[in-house]
Amino acid sequence: MILLREPTLQDEAVFLSAMQKSISLHHLWVKTPLTHEEFQAYIKRSEQENQKSFLVLKNNEIAGVFNISEIVRGCFQNAFLGFYAVAGFENQGIMSAGLKLVLKCFFEELKHPLKNQKHCQSYIKKLQQKKIVISLMLLQ
Repeated sequence: MILLREPTLQDEAVFLSAMQKSISLHHLWVKTPLTHEEFQAYIKRSEQENQKSFLVLKNNEIAGVFNISEIVRGCFQNAFLGFYAVAGFENQGIMSAGLKLVLKCFFEELKHPLKNQKHCQSYIKKLQQKKIVISLMLLQ
């Protein structure tokens, strides 16, 4: 079973061990926390309003990580999504399953009430009148 949850300070030893054994997977693509100080900073960042981090667990082991950063609310709904698997869990579809859970959580449970913002609705109507194609996925 694939589960998703936010990282906590109690995850430090297991998280750092998983990242250490995954250096060969990550070194060209992402800089993961590898020390106590880096993990503490990672947790602190994940607690900020414009950040969200998730651990992907398979059988209660950390199989991967998703980070949503630079979250912008309002009319310009935007964010960056980064993710990485842990060595031994790659090529099993775990991160694909995790991504579905992250997107469901982010777009359903953490959804910003954009529909109710009059200035955003006005802006969207102006764009539609100019026949500019926009995605209304966030409004549904």
